[in-house]
Amino acid sequence: MDKMDEERVAIANAFGIEVRSFVDEFKGMYPTEGKTAYEVITNCDAYGDIGGQKSMNTRYFQEDIPYALEAFRAMAQVAGIKTPIIDSVVCLARAVVDDIAEGRNAKNLGIAGMSKQEFLKLCLG
Repeated sequence: MDKMDEERVAIANAFGIEVRSFVDEFKGMYPTEGKTAYEVITNCDAYGDIGGQKSMNTRYFQEDIPYALEAFRAMAQVAGIKTPIIDSVVCLARAVVDDIAEGRNAKNLGIAGMSKQEFLKLCLG
């Protein structure tokens, strides 16, 4: 998760946007300690009673993969940023769960083949 978050931060930075890491954001929301995603989550009392998933048909696969990670991949392509961890997570998720939506990829976002400058102009108006 930490490596995937590093890729997310790199994408934002490529567009001149400064974002906080997951660990810093999580520490800002909850009283916890740690240097990694695992540490801040497991040291957080608010997450103490949350158990694991009972099926593969969860929002993590049905929402986070197609509508967050696919969008990150699309923006990374425009920015020229490599995302081997995000790419691997998406690939493995799609291999394990059959009915994940196509999601927000570069094609259906309308940014396939777009330059970084064209993308910024689109976003900033």
